[in-house]
Formats: sequence, C-alpha cells, structure tokens
Amino acid sequence: MNYQRYWYRYRSKIICLCTVFIIFYISYTSLHRVTKRRFTFKNGFEQDYIQEEVNKYLQIKNEYQLTGIILHWKRLTGVQQLLRTMLDFDDMFSNIIIWNNNPTINLTFQDLSIDSNDRVVIFNSDVNIKDLAKYRGCALAKTKACFYADDDWDVRLYARSLYSHFLLEPTILHAITDQFTYFTNLMWSFFDETIDLHTGFSWIGCGSIFSRENAVRHLEYLDYFLNNDEHRDMMPQGDQFFSIWMNQLPAQFNGRMLHSDEGASSSFENFDFESVQYKASVLSIQILERSLRSSQNSELFERKRASNTLVTYTKSPCSYNDKFIFFTNCLPIDNLEQIPFDITTDIKRGTRANLPNMPNCPYKDVHTFFEAFNTANAVDNDNKTCWKTHRFIKSGDFYGIDFQTIQLNRNLSFSIKYSHKKSLQKSLEISISLDSYTWISLPQQNQSGIIYRKHSKLVIFHTNLFPYGFQVFRFIRFMSLIDEERVFRICEVRLIN
Repeated sequence: MNYQRYWYRYRSKIICLCTVFIIFYISYTSLHRVTKRRFTFKNGFEQDYIQEEVNKYLQIKNEYQLTGIILHWKRLTGVQQLLRTMLDFDDMFSNIIIWNNNPTINLTFQDLSIDSNDRVVIFNSDVNIKDLAKYRGCALAKTKACFYADDDWDVRLYARSLYSHFLLEPTILHAITDQFTYFTNLMWSFFDETIDLHTGFSWIGCGSIFSRENAVRHLEYLDYFLNNDEHRDMMPQGDQFFSIWMNQLPAQFNGRMLHSDEGASSSFENFDFESVQYKASVLSIQILERSLRSSQNSELFERKRASNTLVTYTKSPCSYNDKFIFFTNCLPIDNLEQIPFDITTDIKRGTRANLPNMPNCPYKDVHTFFEAFNTANAVDNDNKTCWKTHRFIKSGDFYGIDFQTIQLNRNLSFSIKYSHKKSLQKSLEISISLDSYTWISLPQQNQSGIIYRKHSKLVIFHTNLFPYGFQVFRFIRFMSLIDEERVFRICEVRLIN
C-alpha cells in the first residue's frame, strides 16, 4: 500500500522528467543533424541550404528597400542627371526625395524636366540647413535605407555594388570614394578596445547607403550634443560627426570616379568653413571617446561591433559594368586596428592636419604605392594596370570576388589575369561562400572547370564544370596558407558570362 501511495504521488513528476528528457534528446539530435548539414559541407552546398540562403537574401532585400536622397543648391543640371539615373534604376530605388536647400527658389517638377511622378517627392526648405538635409530627408523616407550622393557624381559606376554590399551588413555606413580619400579615411580611424572604441571617418558625397534608423539616431545625437550656444554652428557640419558617432568602421570602396564639371559654389557659404570643419572633426571623436569612457553616457553610442568583417576589407567595384566587386583583406595600412589612440595626443588625427600627402606623414610612401597599385586597377578593363600588395604575403592573406548575388544558374564564367608566379596562383586555397560567413574549399583533387594558361598568366573559371555542390556561390576567395616571399599582383578580373 505504501508503495502504491508513493507511486501515485510521484508519477506525475516522473512523467514530466521523462517528457523533458525526450524533448531534450529530440532537440539535441535535430540540432546535431542541422549543424552537421550546415557546417560540414563535405560534398559542397546542399540544395536546401542554398534555397535557405536565397530566401534570407530576398527577405533582407525586401526589408531594406532604398530611397534616393538628392540635395539641390544651385547645380540644377546635376540634380536632373542624378534624378534620371535613380529613376532608371527602378529595381533599386522605391522612392526619391529631393531636398531643396536653396530658399530663394521653389523647386518644381518642371524645373527637374520630368512629369509629376509618384516615386518622387520635392521638399522645399525655407532655410539652407546644409548637411542636415541629408539626414532629415532620410528620416522622411518610407523605406528602411537611404542612398545619398552629391549632385556632381555619376553613381551608375557603382550603385549596384554599394547596395549589394549594404545588404550584407545594414547596421553600418557603406560608401565609395577615390583612392586618396579612401586612404585618408583609413588614417582617420580610431580604436581603443578598453572602452569599445572602433570607429572611422568616411565621406559620403560620392555615393553612400545607410539605414533610416542611423539617420534618425544621428539627428538625435546632433540635437543632444550640439544644440547649444557653444556648438550650434557645427550642426550643419553633420557629415563630420555621422560616421564617427556610429562607432563602427565604415564599409568603404575605392573606385574610378566620374565627376561633373558643372560650376557652382558649395552650399556652405560661410567664409570660415575650413575652421568650422576642423573644430567639428575634433569635437566628433572627443564627444564619442568621452561618452564611451563615462559611466553616465556609456550606453549612448553603440558598443557592439558589427559582425561581418568582410565589409571592412579593401575593395573596388567593376568600373565598366558594376556587376562584381574585387576585395582583399590586405589593407594598404598594416595592423590598422593596433594603431594606438590617445585622445590627449591624437586629437587631430581626423582633421586636414593629417593627410597622406603631407611631408611628415608616416604613411606617405605606402600611400604613393597604393595610388599606383590599388584594387580598382584589377577591375578597370585594363591589363596594364594592376593591384599589388605592398608587402610579402602572409598566411591567411587573400583576394576574392563578390558577384553581388548568389549565382543560381550554375553557368558563371570569369577570368583572372595575374602577374605573380603561376606556382603561387596554383597553390592558393580556393573557397566559395553564399553569405561571406560560411566558406567551403574546392577539393584539391578535383578542380575541374579551372584552366591555367601558363604563358599568358591567365586562369579561366567555368563554374558549370565545378564539382557538383560547388557550382552555386556568391563569393570566391583565393587564400595563401603559408608565408611567402612574394606578393599578390592581379591585373584584371573579367566576367565572361
């Protein structure tokens, strides 16, 4: 009788424990099977995994649709051309906001030489708010992302590359500049792991994409820190603060740029522009550093770093068709994140007092080398110009190609013209990825579809001949597994079909 009494008393507990164990066992084995399926990939990417990654890409692309932001001051022709470009990219730009910073005119569709268009909104400001207009315009957007460019740049050369790259990491700024500005922006980087400082500057005028959330947050920062008698004159200099206050290293391209020659003055009419810009550059890092170090304001700025490291590599879009991106983890400045930063001695780092062409710049020679052998040379349709590393190769160094979307047709063909030793090229580990996180290596014993032409130093890839499971990818990477007393030298990447 006692046994029966105890059994009835504890039966429910025993059943509960058994149920928990069964659920745990099923969950564990299911997770183990999923992990094995997703991360072993001994036979390449499985079809289910490919479809899952395609769905993820389509979901994030749908979530982060684009609004184009155009500022008008006095270059009407430039605004008209940029507007036409954005309208032509109807698969990219859901809406376009034109902010007229010139209070002396009322901008109309007739001025823009287009008929009234549901995709285009004109906002006529009664005052010139300069840089602020970029972020206020973005704050008005119905989409979660904004594309901004000044009206004197031809963005057709890189718009798709910027957008595809933005979708990899929508939390940070993505921008493109020329080689001098790109190198300068690298020099204007700031790291201090003791306070979670990991930021850098980037100009956004040549072409940039950022989230509406970042634009709104930036306006809040400006109001919180600068809307006072001491600093109010710097609020229109919002660009000097934008990328720095994200506390994220920007994703920056360097490329071939086309600049219009339409003459017009800057919307910054103040005679002391350079002085105000200098003060803004100093104040931006000063406020961020102080806030990160302060217990009171420690949570004002983002502390967690963006997870996708690929977006911070050196890269260039294909300058003649904008269908792929060449990238490398070999930055022109070595060990960038190990360069110490002390606010008391390095406060001028992000100012025009620190430029790569100055006589006392420690990176002057490296910059000169980068100007001659930058990544844009590998994608400019010219075999005579080459990208080259400024130092010998280390184990883990690589270069690669991003084809912007997952190539599902299994019929991609491309070539790489190289100028380093063929033995080096053939020794590199070739890996592919769908998302830039998970990489799988092509089997060494079966690299069908890869043709090496020794005398012309050309390697041709036909992905339809790759081993099954390795024919679908977005990224392909070529990595050295050993230290070499040689350099990478790539002269041209071409898309065949």
